[in-house]
Amino acid sequence: QFFTKYISATYGAESYAPKKDDSPFTVGGELAVIIGRQCRRIREDEAADYIGGYTIGHDFAELDWTEKETRWLHGKAYDAPLLLGPVMVAHRALAE
Repeated sequence: QFFTKYISATYGAESYAPKKDDSPFTVGGELAVIIGRQCRRIREDEAADYIGGYTIGHDFAELDWTEKETRWLHGKAYDAPLLLGPVMVAHRALAE
């Protein structure tokens, strides 16, 4: 599955991640793919050329939104924390 996070929601691994309010939430471990350069409307077979690297993500999702919405993206994409890191493995390092 694919979902987005706002840049304002991105924090480093050692950061304090503020919670939006007292709504219930979950935290899930994710493989985060870091886009390494600007792209738009690329073909699927070109996608790997735009990957900068990979890291660990701890994603917060607001349960009130994910349980009520038929589109779970709304619950994942609100301005809530996404903790990334502490390291990134370069895509080219894995390709070698």
